[in-house]
Amino acid sequence: PPVVTCCLLGLEGVLKSFYVIVDDVKRKPYDLLDYARNQFDRDYLEFNVNIHDLEINLQAFINSSFENITSTEHALSLLAQFNAILQRDSLKQELDSKYQVIFHHYVKDLEAVQTQYETFKHKPPVPRNAPPIAGNIMWSRQLLRRIEEPMQLFAQNKMLMGMKESKKVIKMYNRVAKALVEFETLWHQAWLKGIEQQRAGLQAPLLVRHPDTGQLLVNLDKELMQLIREAKYLQLIGVHVPEAARTLLLQEEKFKFYFAQLSYAVHEYEQLMSRVQPVFKPLLKPHLEDMEKKIAPGMFILTWASMNIDGYLHRFKQGLARLEELVRKMLDIVDNRVVANLEAVQATLLVELPADRSFTYEEFISAQEKFQKSQAEALAVRNGEVARAIEDVITLVQTHPRENTEVTVEENEVNLFRSYYSNLMYKSILLATQHSFAAMKRRLGSKTATGIFYMERPFFDVDVELKLPNITLNPTLDGIQEAINTTAKAILQGSRLLKCWGMINGPPTYYDLIAQDKEVVKSVLLLTGSVEGIKQQVSDYLSNFAKYSFLWKESLQGTYDAFMASNPTLEMFEAELKKYMAIETDISAIPSLYNIGSLSLETGPLKTSLKQEAASWKAQFAQNLHQQSSEDLKSFDAYIRDTTLKLQRKVEDLEDVRFLVGTLNEVREKEADIDTLITPIEDMYSLLLRYEVRVPKEETGMVSDLRYGWKKLRKLATDTSDNLARLQVGFKRELIKEVRTFVQDAQAFRRDWEANGPMVPGLDPMEAVDRLKKFQQMFEVRKRKWENYSSGEELFGLQVTKYPELEQTEKEVSMLDRLYSLYVTVISTIKGYGEYFWVDVVEKIDEWGEQVMQYQAQCKKLPKALRDWQAYVDCRDTIDNFLEMLPLFQALAHKAMRDRHWKQLMQVTGKELQLADDVFKLQHLLDCNILHHRDEIEELTTAAVKEEQIEIKLQSIESDWVVMNLVSLLLSFCWLSAAASAMPIMQHDQADRQGCKARSGD
Repeated sequence: PPVVTCCLLGLEGVLKSFYVIVDDVKRKPYDLLDYARNQFDRDYLEFNVNIHDLEINLQAFINSSFENITSTEHALSLLAQFNAILQRDSLKQELDSKYQVIFHHYVKDLEAVQTQYETFKHKPPVPRNAPPIAGNIMWSRQLLRRIEEPMQLFAQNKMLMGMKESKKVIKMYNRVAKALVEFETLWHQAWLKGIEQQRAGLQAPLLVRHPDTGQLLVNLDKELMQLIREAKYLQLIGVHVPEAARTLLLQEEKFKFYFAQLSYAVHEYEQLMSRVQPVFKPLLKPHLEDMEKKIAPGMFILTWASMNIDGYLHRFKQGLARLEELVRKMLDIVDNRVVANLEAVQATLLVELPADRSFTYEEFISAQEKFQKSQAEALAVRNGEVARAIEDVITLVQTHPRENTEVTVEENEVNLFRSYYSNLMYKSILLATQHSFAAMKRRLGSKTATGIFYMERPFFDVDVELKLPNITLNPTLDGIQEAINTTAKAILQGSRLLKCWGMINGPPTYYDLIAQDKEVVKSVLLLTGSVEGIKQQVSDYLSNFAKYSFLWKESLQGTYDAFMASNPTLEMFEAELKKYMAIETDISAIPSLYNIGSLSLETGPLKTSLKQEAASWKAQFAQNLHQQSSEDLKSFDAYIRDTTLKLQRKVEDLEDVRFLVGTLNEVREKEADIDTLITPIEDMYSLLLRYEVRVPKEETGMVSDLRYGWKKLRKLATDTSDNLARLQVGFKRELIKEVRTFVQDAQAFRRDWEANGPMVPGLDPMEAVDRLKKFQQMFEVRKRKWENYSSGEELFGLQVTKYPELEQTEKEVSMLDRLYSLYVTVISTIKGYGEYFWVDVVEKIDEWGEQVMQYQAQCKKLPKALRDWQAYVDCRDTIDNFLEMLPLFQALAHKAMRDRHWKQLMQVTGKELQLADDVFKLQHLLDCNILHHRDEIEELTTAAVKEEQIEIKLQSIESDWVVMNLVSLLLSFCWLSAAASAMPIMQHDQADRQGCKARSGD
């Protein structure tokens, strides 16, 4: 059948081939009943061949299925399936032969069962959750069924049973089967004998206490429950169970119910007792005794065979519920009103120490005062709440219902209960205080990382400031330590608000107890020196800024003057600017925050001050460079603008042509040096900008337009040159005509120069000066024309005309200009000396001497051809005469000169002089012709000096006489005083007095 065949794994391929063969026959298009056609014969023959091949494949499949037999039962089942679906004779014979194969495998199974029995008969493997005896019987029956069912099938095959080898197998089967049956019987008999002994557990009490731990336990005998389980399993597998065991089996649910109820009640009781802390037990003693009375019947009276177990359970649960309610209420009060407040007190910090915030000195003081006040008030509230909660617990225990009302709680136990929780409150306050001190110590002594990265923000924000001449902290370390000390004292003072309750002979507040704690005193002492440990680190950190001390200690102006005295180059300026720029960069790189312990050093104020100092130095050194670059920039810009205006000049005559040609030549010459002009300016401004020196925006724009402006100028020059080339024809003709006229004018000017110029012999020097000025102006006019015509000839490619008359005149004018310029300067200068008052001459003599010596040197350098000229002679004589008078001026200005000496000078010179300071001038003395009377004046001044020396000696002698007269007067006074006070002594020393008088007379 299809259902069976589908169960044979691996047969799908054979079935598929069969269906393909059948379908192929069904698809034949001819009529099968048409006898005239023989095609069916061929197709039928082919069909039989395919079926034969299919049988061969099926036979191979059968053989392969029985090659590896894993189980005799499975092999027999497979063989039965094949017999049900395979009806062909050829296959039937093949299937019959497989019985022998399976039988041989059965022998192995029989041996394996025998071996397994011998191995595990003393400790058989039992099914999960099966009791031992029932499990052993189930094991033996399973082995028996393994060999018994195949043997029953083999027994139906008479041919197989008739074989000689089958008898040996049958004997082995009988031996093994007998052993398995006897194994079951022995275990069943042993169980029956132990039933009465196991039933004795019914007389045990319901509850017992553990001999070691005292824990209450449910006393149900395990063997009794084992007996019930064995009976249940044996009934299920069909084994005889006696009446006594069946009776217990009927009571199984009752025993389990009582056991579950008692176990739950005992568990709840033990759980409840575990929740009762030792400190509660003295207070709960009457209630616990009441509960023990309710438990006692189950330990001493009631057994598992008793009839009133239900009533006992009711009383047990009722008392347990009452006690549980009391304990629950007590624990609720203690947990939520006592323990919670005690934990809150322990966790309370009496100082505000946020990890993500830093304080300034003022913020720390104000914040701690406010925070400590609020925390102390909160602790006082919690302390009062705990005290009230303890009283509520005591009241609850005393008023809770119970049956043994005659038992009361001792007052001493109540006082001990109060004292216990009061001591816990003290410990909580002590822990809060210690934690506060520890938190301060940890926060103030935290080892934070340097810079902006930190695990915990430092506590104090301290500004590092530059207060000349030192770098200081604001606030100081001493101020911070004082704030810490104040806060530590305030932490202790906070416990003064906490009233001490419940303690026998306790202090009024908890402060008295906490202040005596050694750890608290130690913590306070440690906090008083918390800043001391970082003083050296702070000092070392501040010393890092000593390298910048020159910015405010050294003289900026002095350093700059010394630098400028060395005639610095651009590279030296750049080095200085780079130096101060590097200093500014270093200052900017200084971390804005530097953490040392609990201090967060804010370097912002210091960096600002240092940058200002460094900027002052940089600005000072950049000032001169900026000034120079600004002058060069403006000069070049002015040149561009001026040259542009020049090139835009309208061409109307040869003068304009000459002017433009000169400008064009100037531009061409400038072009060769343009890089040497622009590049230094750009470099200097680039240097200033690179080192962040402030430069006006208009100058920056001018620098960026330098090369563009020069490019425009060059284009304009090119355009102008092209324009001149177009206009040169007309101007060239005009130029030739004007040159001819100018040649004649030059010759006429030369003749006039020789006839009426300053070189005419016998001229007065001053008149020669006037003529020279006149002819210089006339020559300058012709000089400009000369240059214009020459440049025009060069421009138009003509031969440059020579003007020998003008060339000679130019040399002579230049030479005479040197002579007469010196002449006029000397005469006017020495004449100006005469206007000085005589009282000012002494200070000016050295200066005049140096200036006149310079004139003398210039005079000597004049060409020899001029030395015969009257102007040269007069200039030389004036210089020489003044230099000879200078010693006379110095002698007359000597302090030894008296009025009598000046009168003598007047007599010698024959001139009357007004010697008043605001009247007497040097010119008055020059008018006296003192060189003519040189000898007399020298004798007069020499005599005045000698007379002064004599006067000095006479004054010295006079002062010596005055001193000697004063000494004589003092000695006389001493003698008179001694005579009046000690006459005996005077008689004794008469000889000495006479000697003293003699000395006084001398």
